[in-house]
Amino acid sequence: MYILAGAVAIAMFRDLEEDTEIGIPTFISLMMQAVFLVAYNVLFQNRTFSAYLLVSPAINIMLNLTILLIFLNIFGVYVIRRTNDMYMVINDADFPLLVTLKENNKDEYYRAIHTAYIAERMALGLNINARAVKNCSYYHRIGVLEGKTQWDDVKHIYTDNSFPTEAMNFLHDYIEPKKNEPKSKEALVVRLGEMLIASIMYLLKKDKDAKIDYDNLIDSIIDKKVSEGELKDYDVTFRELEVMKKIMKKEKLYYDFLR
Repeated sequence: MYILAGAVAIAMFRDLEEDTEIGIPTFISLMMQAVFLVAYNVLFQNRTFSAYLLVSPAINIMLNLTILLIFLNIFGVYVIRRTNDMYMVINDADFPLLVTLKENNKDEYYRAIHTAYIAERMALGLNINARAVKNCSYYHRIGVLEGKTQWDDVKHIYTDNSFPTEAMNFLHDYIEPKKNEPKSKEALVVRLGEMLIASIMYLLKKDKDAKIDYDNLIDSIIDKKVSEGELKDYDVTFRELEVMKKIMKKEKLYYDFLR
């Protein structure tokens, strides 16, 4: 009885994140246990169903609810919030790794900073993992400090700086994506943001006073990705692609700031 009820609870809470709503999973888990408890008394204890029969299951459910909430709170404090706190540290522009990048390669540093800004805006608009997107925008090219680009060659940089497991998994998927598996929306957001910023920085480097048609530039970047069939590799819809495009076009004042 408890094994089955526990299996249901594990299934309901297997994907806990910071913004996970626990009300419905908790209700389903406890209701399943209540059903098992009542069924046990009726079927195996040969007791007649009555209001009195519900007293013991009710007390059991209350105790289990208390224990469940305690463990969820512990998990939130020591796992989810700790990861969030670490993101706040490594996603800070004054983090030592970014400071080192700025001191050694200012072009790469500003490219990362500006890419992170645009990519984070798109991530928030799509309601996807904005912290991971910002983190990837900052650090997916950090290997330039050592002249390396392969995952096995740059992995130690992330482990040495205590990156959260989620961040490392995302960076791994971005730097060295798995074959025959769709790439994430987060990866596409970073890719498009980086292409846009790199294009603008290149044009301004050639002519600081150049008049850039940002709408046309953004459309050309998206159209190129579509015509080359590259978007087929990403788990993204046309509607989401339009959302990304609109968000990028709203940031024209920011692009002028790059001059």
